[in-house]
Amino acid sequence: MSKRIAIGVMALLVGCTEQLSDTYAPEFEGSGRARPALDYAAGPYGFEVGSTIADLGFVGFPNPDIAAEDDDVREMRLSDFYNPLGIEVFAENSPYGAQPKPTALLIDLCTVWCGPCNTQASGIFVEKRALYRPLGGEIFLALSQGDVGDPATIEDLREWTEQYPIDWPSAIDPTETMFQYATQAAYPNITLVRTKDMKIIAKHVGGLFGTSPEVAAFWDTFEAILADEPVLPEDE
Repeated sequence: MSKRIAIGVMALLVGCTEQLSDTYAPEFEGSGRARPALDYAAGPYGFEVGSTIADLGFVGFPNPDIAAEDDDVREMRLSDFYNPLGIEVFAENSPYGAQPKPTALLIDLCTVWCGPCNTQASGIFVEKRALYRPLGGEIFLALSQGDVGDPATIEDLREWTEQYPIDWPSAIDPTETMFQYATQAAYPNITLVRTKDMKIIAKHVGGLFGTSPEVAAFWDTFEAILADEPVLPEDE
């Protein structure tokens, strides 16, 4: 059972919430904590918009279409997506496939029990990924819980990627490392990263569907990164 004990489940229009303890669950082998990378954006690292995100590690399926079927679980790191020149390509033998690295990375922290998380996976993310991946956009799924309060397992992840038409990199985050970057204790929790410098550009709590100004502003920012436009005050 995770140290983040859920005392209730509430599916809201924009997100699902739970009460969190003050400490994070301990590290589990092969995932969850930052480590230095030989080729990664320099620090200092932080949690707020404008900060550089640390090189976090996860385990899961870099390409669910292939790996989930073959049970090919891999270590995955944010440094895999680092794209300082904007023209980097994954190696030919990469588990991600021989394709250009993204310039904008949407990290989707979600749970199996969260209604809006399921709605995203079955609809808007399928649509947006098909639209933006050819332009340099990518989604990275970080599944943190199966049942309420229970750390996600590879089996939870496999069922999730089989239930929905997910063909983007997907991993488990049972130590809830990504919650360090959350502005609220809620699911889904979104972190948008510009991969040329691994800067956190935006955050969003709740489902990225609907027509609210906040949702529209998020996708506008996503598109601005893809167009290499200024998105932070220091970019001006």
